[in-house]
Amino acid sequence: LINDRYSHADGNFALQTCANALERIAGDNGVAGRIGGDEFAIFSIIPYSGDSGRMRTQLSQYMDHFNQCSKKPYEITMSTGVYEFVITEDCDLKELLRKADTGLYEEKANKRPFVER
Repeated sequence: LINDRYSHADGNFALQTCANALERIAGDNGVAGRIGGDEFAIFSIIPYSGDSGRMRTQLSQYMDHFNQCSKKPYEITMSTGVYEFVITEDCDLKELLRKADTGLYEEKANKRPFVER
């Protein structure tokens, strides 16, 4: 919607903002990358089960703060899908992403509408 209503430059700005937020949350124990379009992934080593919830909270707080300070006529939001797993020798990256995507689509279905100021 940002691309369509504002410009491709604003769409790129939104993607870069999301990438910066994810990179910050991934920190030194993870890596964030763009899969394609408006989809990104973080793989992060977390010390305790349930720490992915903490990461989600940090991401939400980061984006809330960004939107409060931004002078853009729209808010930038993200939907997230999280899947915690124990690293084993038979981990399948595609299957792990599929499981995380399940949560992503559930969150997208319940996401508030696009916000213009």
